[in-house]
Amino acid sequence: CPTVKRRSITCYKCKGLGHTQQECEYDETRLGKSMIGVADEESSEESEEDEEISNFVAFAGITAIDDSDPDDSSSEVESEVDIHESYKEVRDTLVQTGKENARLEARVEELQTALQAEKDLNM
Repeated sequence: CPTVKRRSITCYKCKGLGHTQQECEYDETRLGKSMIGVADEESSEESEEDEEISNFVAFAGITAIDDSDPDDSSSEVESEVDIHESYKEVRDTLVQTGKENARLEARVEELQTALQAEKDLNM
């Protein structure tokens, strides 16, 4: 049975059970990398444990992280300044739009009042 064989596999790096050296979580070459995994299990609830394990499929991606760039701190400061300036511009635009909206709402109210007065005169 494949699941019984899988359980008896021993890792040569950490002496752990159920995985090989290539799958070892304690591998030094993987330090500084992040992993993303997505799983899909297509087994029914009534199936046996062995069938559930054999129907399990996993997809994994690895992304390397480079922390050795010394210029990151200056670019972070510049991007933070850019974000603050962008925020100020957006806020100013929002304030102007709010004032224009209030003015237009007041104008609509005036026109509706005038229209109602005109209707009352014609009746």
